[in-house]
Amino acid sequence: MTLFLLALGLAVIMGFTTQRGSTCAYLAVREWVADHAPDRLLSLFETACWILAVTTVLSWWDWQVHWPADHPLALGTVMGGIVIGVGAYVNRACVIGTLAQIGNGHWHFCWTVVGYFVASWLWVMVNPYPLTSGSPAIVASHSPSPGFLWAYAPLSPLAMIYLLRWTWRHRLTRIVKPGSWPIHRATVIVGLTFSVVVVTYGPWSYTDWLSDLARGASGLRDPRLLLTLALGLGLLIGGATAKRLQWPYFNGRLSVRCAMGGALMGLGGAWVPGGNDSLLLVGLPCIRPSALIAILLMLMTLYICTRWEAPSSRTA
Repeated sequence: MTLFLLALGLAVIMGFTTQRGSTCAYLAVREWVADHAPDRLLSLFETACWILAVTTVLSWWDWQVHWPADHPLALGTVMGGIVIGVGAYVNRACVIGTLAQIGNGHWHFCWTVVGYFVASWLWVMVNPYPLTSGSPAIVASHSPSPGFLWAYAPLSPLAMIYLLRWTWRHRLTRIVKPGSWPIHRATVIVGLTFSVVVVTYGPWSYTDWLSDLARGASGLRDPRLLLTLALGLGLLIGGATAKRLQWPYFNGRLSVRCAMGGALMGLGGAWVPGGNDSLLLVGLPCIRPSALIAILLMLMTLYICTRWEAPSSRTA
């Protein structure tokens, strides 16, 4: 119970950091295309490096780390990665960026989550194969290759030193001060917090919980519901302290767009299987070929869509 309470607290920190760092694959690609700034894009892979490094060091200290078994590379991986990219473009945010947008008071992005769930439920209705799950009860032990572990492990103490040094310099009042965080600061904090969640609870993402809920493999007693609520609490705290929250208001056109984008990302996530949050936070740290292919195809699709987009509409 104590370890799970720790995981809940870390989920709150993850939500707060996601809102402050505006973590989003769509935003990362748009910044790359419009401003030729690759930092936010590279930070997505940097997060996976921190997670792998920290969980590796924790495993040396006899913390048991369980990763889900890999999924075979198939046509669904290719199609799913492309569809996730199209969905993120339509939605104007990936599933991680959707959380950041909700934390910023853009309430119509709540329909993205609804669309994701509905698409996952419809997939179950027409497809007999189960969706992915991040539940520790059914995951298999899996470790990345030793070569990758030795390559990334030295990054872990560097990340911890960076975080402690930054916290000491800026103090708590600077942490909660209104304004966006530098993307690399958010990267380090998300990497560290999620790594500890992995060893205290298990690999987890809110889209995996939505997928399992759609196929009846989860319910209101699932601990991942509490983790999702804790993540949402962190988002709201981040938005409130940044003075960005406002009374709920839903624009009809934007709500439909978000629901369609969420449905496409849900379809792609069922195809891969896994939403891009699961692919980035679980798949890449596991050195999964299927996750890497799906992420690269998603980013490539976003790049093509953004390049073809009229320059005047990129600010939408």
